Amino acid sequence: MNEKRQKPDWRSGIFFLFLGLTVCFFSIRLGLGKPSAPGPGFTPFVAGLFLAILSLLLLLQIRLRGAGGIWETRITLRNVISVLGGMAAYGFLLPHIGFVFVTFGFVTLLIRFINPQSWTKAIIGGAASSGISFFLFDILLKTPLPRTFLGVF
Repeated sequence: MNEKRQKPDWRSGIFFLFLGLTVCFFSIRLGLGKPSAPGPGFTPFVAGLFLAILSLLLLLQIRLRGAGGIWETRITLRNVISVLGGMAAYGFLLPHIGFVFVTFGFVTLLIRFINPQSWTKAIIGGAASSGISFFLFDILLKTPLPRTFLGVF
């Protein structure tokens, strides 16, 4: 087993396992409530539990198969500035253009230029992200989102 490749996955698995368990611990102290009336600690507890389970799966994968794939990332100052600028533009344009169009544009450009993919993949990713987010928040959770300038979505 390649020891150098195993260390980053192993360390991140341990870190996120402890982080998830810590979130669960403090969430229980806040109070989980009942299924019909969730308390303030319910959502963080579920998130912490999910994080801990995924970390355990990563550690189990490392133990059984060796290290998982190492992602090659190139963090450049240009990408960092581009993402920060995109987030600022997202926040500025959101109330003027609306959630669906701004989210579609933001995600499409991120996919296309930050980790270069084809325009087809970028547009599909932007549409899926925007559509699923709109469905989840607006339709299912009834969260008011900024509408488009057309009055739809």
